[in-house]
Amino acid sequence: MLVIRPLQSDDLEDLYAMAQKAGKGLTTLPADRELLQRKIDRARESFNQRCAPEAALYLFALEDIQARKTVGISGIEARVGLEEVFYNYRLSVTVNASKELGVHVRTPTLNLSNDMTDTTEICSLLLS
Repeated sequence: MLVIRPLQSDDLEDLYAMAQKAGKGLTTLPADRELLQRKIDRARESFNQRCAPEAALYLFALEDIQARKTVGISGIEARVGLEEVFYNYRLSVTVNASKELGVHVRTPTLNLSNDMTDTTEICSLLLS
């Protein structure tokens, strides 16, 4: 049976093992025990309402009760971009058209943006 619950310090080794398997592609969960422990501590402070609401980080563990093992993680960052720069991409379409030349080209374009600053973000989704 699987349950979702707040991440705890006891989850550190399982979390570290998942982060190692994820490799460098998951930048919010690097394979660094000290950093992961700080994130766990910050999440605990958030759940216990010992930090400003906009600074909260809520991390959840997906636990396999029978195996007594953390098999997944997800999180909610209350507000992004308040203490460090937060960039996101916006997908738009550029159209180049000419009836005279018989040209109609639609080009998907990624635009660097910070439109999502000061919004809530779902983060760190990882399943083993």
